[in-house]
Amino acid sequence: MMVLGFDIGIEREINALQLEEKKLVAEIKRTAKTGNDAATKILARQLVRLRQQIANLQGSRAQMRGIATHTQVNW
Repeated sequence: MMVLGFDIGIEREINALQLEEKKLVAEIKRTAKTGNDAATKILARQLVRLRQQIANLQGSRAQMRGIATHTQVNW
């Protein structure tokens, strides 16, 4: 499938968020080992929000690809 201009930007954003997710998971593990429950909970909430952002971007990317495919078929 052809990569469109909007697609590149969304891909970059998703990749950046996934990288941040990996870092956050590592940080959660570190804080859990130290026994700092309050910090671990805060980081876990951030992880949930981050994963929601990734899911939303993936949904947007899918919708945009569908629209792009639809318009290519009609032309």
